[in-house]
Amino acid sequence: AVREAPGDLKYIVCNADEGEPGTFKDRPLLYLSPHLLLEGMALAGVAAGATTGIIYLRYEYPEALERLLGAINEAEAAGVLGSSIMNSGVAFRVWVKRGAGSYVCGEETSLLNSLEGVKPWPRERPPFPTTSGLWNRPTVINNVESFCAVPPILEKGADWFRGLGRGENAGTKLYSVSGDVQQAGNYELPLGISAREVIEGYAGGPSDGRTTKAFTLGGISGGLLGSEHLDINLDYVSNRDLGVSVGSGGIVVVDDSRCIVEFVRTTMRFYQDESCGRCFPCRIGTVRLRELLDG
Repeated sequence: AVREAPGDLKYIVCNADEGEPGTFKDRPLLYLSPHLLLEGMALAGVAAGATTGIIYLRYEYPEALERLLGAINEAEAAGVLGSSIMNSGVAFRVWVKRGAGSYVCGEETSLLNSLEGVKPWPRERPPFPTTSGLWNRPTVINNVESFCAVPPILEKGADWFRGLGRGENAGTKLYSVSGDVQQAGNYELPLGISAREVIEGYAGGPSDGRTTKAFTLGGISGGLLGSEHLDINLDYVSNRDLGVSVGSGGIVVVDDSRCIVEFVRTTMRFYQDESCGRCFPCRIGTVRLRELLDG
């Protein structure tokens, strides 16, 4: 869509503002594989006809900033970035912009407003970023994980990537698992794997003598499910009837020693404080929900 959009000036924007509680999948990619991200953005630039890439980095990741700036210098020295990438005559450069700690800037249009230096409120859509994004120019905006998937797909092929998923799902997903499990961390697993396999298998499940009471998807914003749903598939299609979304892949596990009311109350306190305040269903609704839970 960006390639076909009119205009000579286009942008590639990476959303590295990983502020969703329970989600920390981008951090190891930024720390350990920054060149994978830069190469993915450069390939996106070539495909879309953009010459400028911007990484919007979460402020709370200072070490990632150092890694990225170092990797950019290395990539420019190697000719992967610059005025003629890989001697192709095509220019592409990458810049890093740090966010200021606002949760709502993880939403793509709020992020674009933040980059422009205006109030980070979500934009009305349409128009969409693909035609009217950063400074009203056609803009590709994706997250760290998506850009990092591009180089291996180009190297090994789409069929190889499709074959990594379960069923009709293509590729792998980074699942961030935290909370009441014995082995919290990031797990790269087939898209469509069951929640039980991730929580009780790879993450070791709750400590001895405890059982899983509930778990969230998409950090804490994708929905909260009880243990009776542990066998659901973690993908983007099959669980819509449950009102949940895999989203960023963050899974927070709650064992049977926890109070669910207190867990949800703490969540609503977070959203109350982080609401951008633009629309009253969120601005007022989060407060009212927190007040109900206080009672």
